[in-house]
Amino acid sequence: MRYRIGEVAQLFGLSKGGVRYLEQRGFIHSYRDENNSYRYYDRVQVTAIKKIRFYQALGFSLEEAAVLVKIKDSGQLMDRMLCKEHELATQIEQTRKMIGALKAHTGKISAAKSLGSSWITAHRPAMYRISVWEDLDSKSESHQKGPDKASDPVTYRERMEAESSFISCIPNVLLSILIRKQEGDYLIARGSCIEEADAQRLGVAPNSQVDYYPRHTDCYYSVVKIGLEKQGIRHITDKVDDMESHGEMLSGDIIGRMLIEGEAYHEIWIPFKRTC
Repeated sequence: MRYRIGEVAQLFGLSKGGVRYLEQRGFIHSYRDENNSYRYYDRVQVTAIKKIRFYQALGFSLEEAAVLVKIKDSGQLMDRMLCKEHELATQIEQTRKMIGALKAHTGKISAAKSLGSSWITAHRPAMYRISVWEDLDSKSESHQKGPDKASDPVTYRERMEAESSFISCIPNVLLSILIRKQEGDYLIARGSCIEEADAQRLGVAPNSQVDYYPRHTDCYYSVVKIGLEKQGIRHITDKVDDMESHGEMLSGDIIGRMLIEGEAYHEIWIPFKRTC
């Protein structure tokens, strides 16, 4: 039986260009009708495409499938298939993790919508965090100026290691904001953060450039739309003022975690302690 290129394409859900590509790669070949010069394919070529499609259905690429159909040794074929099985299992596990991360993030967004802009008491999970050097100034007790850090090769190397380690853990690593009250003013520093449990599971190796924030049981929590300017954190500083007027004291850095990037919404934890 003879098949024209359009018929082959229809059989396998390909375009005519797709059939031509298979021929160009040498996976199949066509014949010319002596009477009308039409290109056609015989049953052998259709069977060859079926074999390739079989392996593609098992997860092999076109190139891999084309190699497999030529393997005659069953042991070699088994090795290739076991290797693909392992590869697919790894991909499935990665997909499950992505689905889990999506569910967790959509759950946070849903909870944030229910919360609105009100403040509730909640614990802050233990976190690791790195800050943007340029946002930290000489007033900070625990950090030096950015230029001094960058000029020190050991510090610079550790910074790059920390950045690389954090980036490898996306999407568990999220953009973060730090708000630190000092000398009657507020320092704002951008950065990234990851919960301690995720960091341990993913093998993050903290160094001198990574700040650790232990679990804090007494925090005011809300989801706030903020900016990096002083007026952009007004809702937060107003809450601090309200705390202090009611006998409560800020007890550490205010940590924010990006929730909805397009609208600059952050989860905010304000740690506090009661003075009386």
